[in-house]
Amino acid sequence: MTRIYVQEARKITSVVYFIEKRIADNLKPGLVSWIHAFIVVYILTLPLVVIWYYKAHFIPASILLMNTCCIAMKIYSFTTVMGEARDAYKSKKYQKFPKEVKEIISKYPNLITFKDFVSFLFFPTLCFQLKYPRTERLRKTWLLKRAVEYIVSLTLMLILIQQYITPLLKNTFKVLDQEEINYVSLLERHLKLCLPNLYLWLFLFYSGFQCSLNILAEITCFADREFYLEWWNSRTLGEYWRKWNLPVHNWLVRHVYKPMVSKGYSKNFSMFFTFFLSAVAHEYFISGACRILTYWAFIAMMSQIPMIIAMDIFRKQLEKSQIGNVVFWVSFCIIGQPIAVLIYSYQAYTTMEV
Repeated sequence: MTRIYVQEARKITSVVYFIEKRIADNLKPGLVSWIHAFIVVYILTLPLVVIWYYKAHFIPASILLMNTCCIAMKIYSFTTVMGEARDAYKSKKYQKFPKEVKEIISKYPNLITFKDFVSFLFFPTLCFQLKYPRTERLRKTWLLKRAVEYIVSLTLMLILIQQYITPLLKNTFKVLDQEEINYVSLLERHLKLCLPNLYLWLFLFYSGFQCSLNILAEITCFADREFYLEWWNSRTLGEYWRKWNLPVHNWLVRHVYKPMVSKGYSKNFSMFFTFFLSAVAHEYFISGACRILTYWAFIAMMSQIPMIIAMDIFRKQLEKSQIGNVVFWVSFCIIGQPIAVLIYSYQAYTTMEV
C-alpha cells in the first residue's frame, strides 16, 4: 500500500514542478489552474481508493491521509505562489517589490531548482516561499533528545490505546448493541473514556508538533520553529483554532481567507468558508481512515461556529476570568472528543461486522 502511494506521489510532484518550470508560461492561466486542480483532486482521491481496497488499519490509514493532505496543501501553495510570481513578472509589478524579492522574480521561470522544490516538500511548513530562514548547523544532541521524546510519546500512546481505550470502547459497544440502551451505563463509559482520551490527544499533540515537526526542521535546517502558541490558555474556541496548529492556520489565512477578502467577499463570509473547508478536511481525514462515509466530524466542526461567535461577543468579559478556558476544556476535551471517538469507532465496528 505504502509503496504504491509513494511511487504515485513521486510522479505527481515531478509533474507539478515540470508544469510550472516548463510549460505554465505558454499556457492560459485558466488552463494551468484546471490542471493543478485536477492534480490536487487526484492526490486526495488516490489514498482513499488504496485504503478501501486494502482495508487498511486506522493508524496507517490516518498517517497516509495526513501526509496526503499536507502534500496537496503544499502543491496548492507552490502553484499559487508561482502563479503570482509569473503574473508579477509579466506585468512588471515585481519592479516595485523589495530588492531581495525583485532579484528572485527577475529570474523567472528559473526561480527555484527541483532540489529546492523537493526540499520544500520536506520542510515543516505548508506555505511555499521563494526563500526561507535557515539554520547553520545540525544539533545532534538536541535532535537525539527530540527523537527519544518522540519514541516515548508513541509508546505511551500505544499503551493508552491497547490497555485503556480499546477495552473501554469494546465494553461500550456491548451497551450500544442492546435492544434497550442503558444510558446510565453509556454515560459511565463515556466519562471513563474522557481521561485516557485526553492523555492520548495530549501525547499526540506533543509527538506531532513538539517532536516530529522539530525533528524535521532540524534535519532540514529549517529555522522557523513556531508550530503552535499557548493554545491551552485559550479563553475562546476561536482563539484555540488560531493557536494550536499554526502551519494549517497560516495556510488557511494565506490561501483561503485573504484571497477571498481581496476579491470582495466580506470578512465574516470568508471566515465562514475557511471554517467550512476545515470541517470538510476533518471529515475527509476521519471518515477516510475509518473507511466509512458519514458526516459527524463535519457537523461537530460547523456547530462550533455559533459558539465561537458567542464567545467572541463576550471576549472582553472572558479575558478577565478563567471561565472561557474552563468552557473550552470541558466542551472540547470532556464532551466533544470522547463522543466523536465513540461515534466513529462504533460506526467502524458495525461496518466491519457487516
